[in-house]
Amino acid sequence: MNGLLLSLSKSRARFKFKIDDTVLATEPLAFWKRLMEAKKVLKQAEERGKNMEVKGLEGKVRWLRDVVAMSAWDTEALEETTSMLKEAVGLE
Repeated sequence: MNGLLLSLSKSRARFKFKIDDTVLATEPLAFWKRLMEAKKVLKQAEERGKNMEVKGLEGKVRWLRDVVAMSAWDTEALEETTSMLKEAVGLE
C-alpha cells in the first residue's frame, strides 16, 4: 500500500481511471468483500503451502499479492487471481 501511495503522490497521470469510476467508489462493500476474500485466501494458501507441495504456489501467491497491492480496484483481475490460488491449493 505504501508503494501505491508513493506512486500517487509522484505521478497521477500513471493511473487510467479516476477514483469516481472505480469499483471502490461505486460498490464499496463489494470491493472490500473481494479484498478481504483475497487476503483470506493468501493466508490459507501460505498455511497449506507449508504442509503440501503445490507446483508454482510461490508464484501464484506473489501474483495475488501484487494484484491486491497494485490493482485491487480491478475486479476481474482480483477475482481471477483469487480463484486461481484457491484452485491451486484445493480451497474450492
